[in-house]
Order: sequence, then C-alpha cells, then structure tokens
Amino acid sequence: MQHGDIGRVQSPRIIRVGGGVAREVGEVMQQLGLSRPLIVTDKKLITLGHVHTVTDVLDVAGVAWTVFDGVVEDPTDICVDEGLAAYRADNFDCIIGFGGGSPMDVAKAISFMSVNPGHVRDYKAPHQIDRCGPPVIAIPTTGGPGQS
Repeated sequence: MQHGDIGRVQSPRIIRVGGGVAREVGEVMQQLGLSRPLIVTDKKLITLGHVHTVTDVLDVAGVAWTVFDGVVEDPTDICVDEGLAAYRADNFDCIIGFGGGSPMDVAKAISFMSVNPGHVRDYKAPHQIDRCGPPVIAIPTTGGPGQS
C-alpha cells in the first residue's frame, strides 16, 4: 500500500438494529448462504442463559452450531489461540460473536487468523491484515463502555 491509498474496506452487507434482532440470526445466515457457525461467547452469558436466544433460533432453523465459551474479559492471545483451535476443529463457514466487546474482538481475531499466517501478536497496529477470513455475525449484548 502506498501513501495515500486507503486500502480495501469490507463493509457488512446486513445491519439489523433493535431489541430482539438476535432472534433473526437464522434468517441472516440464510441470506448470506451460511450454515455452520462457531458461536464465540463467554461463560457468564452461557450461565445466564442468553446464548440460548441464538442457539434456540438456530435449532429451529436446522442449523448445526458449536459454542466456544472460553472468552475472558480483556482477552489474551491464549484465548484467541483456543478459539482458533475450536474453529479449526470442525468445518465452520462463519463465526457468531455474541456478547460484549471481548467476544466481538475474539470472533474477529479468530476469523482473520484462520486465513493469515503467524500469531495474533504479529498483527498489532499498524500491521495491515491482507486477507479476510470467514464472515463474522456480531450480536452485541451491551451498549459498550461508558454506558450506565
């Protein structure tokens, strides 16, 4: 990339906003032609039962899914490595990041690390990620930092 080039930007094709949109994940997957997600989340959202919002919809849609719930707050490279191992253990065609910022970040990291060489630590800014991984469907459950 030369000075002045902005590089390649890949924007989401579908954005849905509002309460209850997590229950539309099966429809979104169908629109995108996806059928086998790895759900990336944390143990707290499993314990609270929130992940069932997504898995119940996927079950009704006949979608086979797997959960990686090893995300920790302020995730480490070890967390990403474990998630990447879970992704590579099966034939997934997308990743669903479900939760706050940590599951979203880990989902994105698993995606780009599944098709790029090296270790996630190699991709600290300003390093450019050249290859896009499998689609990430992001389902935030929080308003983000600073929200009260």
